[in-house]
Amino acid sequence: MDGNSSTVYFPTKQLFFRENLTFGNVTNTKYFPYPGEFRYLSDGEKTGKIIAYLVIFIMAITGNSLVIYTVAINKKMRTTTNFYLTNLAVADILIAVCCMWVELIKDLTDPVWIFGDFMCRFNTFMQG
Repeated sequence: MDGNSSTVYFPTKQLFFRENLTFGNVTNTKYFPYPGEFRYLSDGEKTGKIIAYLVIFIMAITGNSLVIYTVAINKKMRTTTNFYLTNLAVADILIAVCCMWVELIKDLTDPVWIFGDFMCRFNTFMQG
């Protein structure tokens, strides 16, 4: 790469799966492109991710539920700003319920997507 070029090249490798993998209507018979070396997670890393996601999930549900409860119960808290915060809390709960567990499973089973075509599109829609 010369000094005048702004293009960066990343090495890519092909991972070979010996068996045919079928998920939904997609069959992977030979190659799965993945940039760089792929490394499977150890049991300790998987356990750490599960615990971290679980703690964040519980905190998201609990904290946002308390915000919604507080604004709903106290009439003095029903201001325009607090309704905006309540809407954000509802959106955050929906993200936690619809997307967090999918991301955890995706991280644990990477590079294979196990949820099928609909869930791939729905998860992308929910996070976008």
